[in-house]
Amino acid sequence: MFAFEIVVSVLCLSGFAFLFYDALRMPFPQQFWDGPGSFPAILASLLFVLSLYWLITTIVGQMRKSKVPEAEKSASVDTSTKALKREEIKRLAIIIALTILYIMVLMPLITFPIATLVYLFITIMLFTRKGWVIPLVVSASATLFVYLVFNYVLYLPMPR
Repeated sequence: MFAFEIVVSVLCLSGFAFLFYDALRMPFPQQFWDGPGSFPAILASLLFVLSLYWLITTIVGQMRKSKVPEAEKSASVDTSTKALKREEIKRLAIIIALTILYIMVLMPLITFPIATLVYLFITIMLFTRKGWVIPLVVSASATLFVYLVFNYVLYLPMPR
């Protein structure tokens, strides 16, 4: 598992570095924000930093795990770990299904802000169980933030 995670994080690092380089090769306008490569460059650089963080935490985690005595390792693996993994897989399946419904059903039927508000609200309600006020405020705030950034900072139209 460790080797697989290292390989995937290095592939992500190299892919995002290439995307950043490719975005900087696009025509450069008077101001950086007006160019076609500004948003891809920002996104690629953020994803590069996250992939670098992933690689570092994977290596540090493996180094810490190798220092744990063998008796403690075997004692820590029990049925609760297997149940936790099943719960994680179930949550992952739910979020994938919700995301597919959001992209394939909600986005074509209603506008982006309303679809995003509904998707975030349902997702937060399913995974936090905090009532309905906090999920509504968080989803409305996040939707408004994304809408304002895309329209007034990046000057990109929202999907219809």
